Amino acid sequence: LLSPPSPQHIHDTIIATDAQFAARQAELQRKQQHGTLTPSEHHELAHLIPPDASEAEHRTHYLRHLCAAARAGYVHSLYALSFIFKFGDNGVPANPALAQRLMDICAKKQHPNALFQAALREPDPAERNCLILIVAQKRSQTACWYLAECYAKGRNGFCANRRLATFYKKLAWDDNTWAA
Repeated sequence: LLSPPSPQHIHDTIIATDAQFAARQAELQRKQQHGTLTPSEHHELAHLIPPDASEAEHRTHYLRHLCAAARAGYVHSLYALSFIFKFGDNGVPANPALAQRLMDICAKKQHPNALFQAALREPDPAERNCLILIVAQKRSQTACWYLAECYAKGRNGFCANRRLATFYKKLAWDDNTWAA
């Protein structure tokens, strides 16, 4: 019944060892030197920070690659930047208007968790709940956790239903569900 995971789903492999980390980072750095990093690789490289990096180097590296991917329209980077601007994280001053603009762009690009954030802003409770159910089908982990809680406790217009609470909790843990 649920739609297949989005082709934009990221991080399909887990780097488990120091050797894997070093190899992947070296590969991406070679591509960076040649100017051939794709937006998704910039996003990935933003998260591959050497363990000996200082806090300032960490922030600079992270933001440089996140912004490069966002400038290219990469939805995951836009989504991450929206929270950086919302909360003023990583040494960046808070800018709620820009944060909302970035979140709206992500929703237009069909990022499931951005769609969930947009659904929460719907003033009509019945329409909001309908939108949240649709977003959960698009594999928004945030929407799945929200629905699990609502069904478990009978809140926000959802009747208590232990079976549905369990269903959405399991769906939130599924590998094909979008994490925030």
